[in-house]
Amino acid sequence: MTYDAFCSKIQRYDENEFQQFCNRFQKIMNRKFRATKAIGPLGDLSNDGIISSTSRLAVYGVHQDTMDKDGKIASKMKADFTKMLRTHPMVSCMVFMTRTEKGMGPKTQKMKQEIESKSFQKQIYEDLYEESKHSLSAQTIEYISRTEIEYVDCLDCFEKLRDISKVTTWEYLLDNKLTLSPVLELPNKQLDDPAFIAEWLQSAVIRYDNYEAPISMKYEELQKLEQSLLDKIKRDLRKYNVDNIVDIPYEKWDIIGILTPYSQSSISYSAAFEVPTAIWKDRDDVITLTLTPDILLYIVNRMNFYILSANDPSVSFTDLFLKIYRLVEVNRLIVERPEEDEWSIKSEVAKKIEKWRTIMAEWVVQYSN
Repeated sequence: MTYDAFCSKIQRYDENEFQQFCNRFQKIMNRKFRATKAIGPLGDLSNDGIISSTSRLAVYGVHQDTMDKDGKIASKMKADFTKMLRTHPMVSCMVFMTRTEKGMGPKTQKMKQEIESKSFQKQIYEDLYEESKHSLSAQTIEYISRTEIEYVDCLDCFEKLRDISKVTTWEYLLDNKLTLSPVLELPNKQLDDPAFIAEWLQSAVIRYDNYEAPISMKYEELQKLEQSLLDKIKRDLRKYNVDNIVDIPYEKWDIIGILTPYSQSSISYSAAFEVPTAIWKDRDDVITLTLTPDILLYIVNRMNFYILSANDPSVSFTDLFLKIYRLVEVNRLIVERPEEDEWSIKSEVAKKIEKWRTIMAEWVVQYSN
């Protein structure tokens, strides 16, 4: 994709199409981005999207006939910024997206400097204080941090997307054409332990990490994954003719995750002994976890408890899984290596977890609901 071809595509969008493009762009850059909708008397809550708790999106789908009218862009930026700051006084950044190709004109630059100034923003806070004396104190107004503007035009978008090589990501971004990975079946309970664990992890990430799914749907998927584990363990109880899960002679398997060839968005999982050591030893894009089916079941039980109590639909499988696995792994190593300092063990596991978090990260793109 050349820059000229990229700009040509963007310029053909109508205002609504450009808004949707900006939503998709932000979703690719930030998996937890949420588009807003103008519904009811409150409208879109004075922002076109929520990038984070401290950052909001504003979009100006400037028309072709006003593309080079710098004054209109400056006026729009000021209006959006003022309205947003009055509604969300604690936000620290407004991302202002336009489809201009030549960067900020002189009037826009001057306006950005003006509305980012402490005096301009302090006046907004003082007006809010006068309107609602219980909302902001004079001390808060004096020490509140300044809100900045991140101006994003066609060139800025293209530069941020330059390293993306996946055709499906470009199709999603520019044509709203979504290619979903096929939903993996739950693993067969008759698989041996390392194969079962590897397939379970692969299935869990894809089935759970739909970032537009409501919490009820995520909980339902986790129930299916938990049942898959229980079926496996029940079969093993019969297989070994024992009554308690602790009596099943599970071995601790090292499961590795490796980025699949030609793609940085999907991972294959295998038992370490199935992959030649030379392929993955000492590589930065390989991760290992020590797991058994009963350890997995404990983690899932804790995940269920967290989901029911926190009711947070934004949490990913990766984040939640690793948060609990970290505690399990630290406790395991403390028992197995009592001669070692507890702090060094925690530090070792923390580094391992961060490596997992980086490699496991999936680019999940969905339509903005």
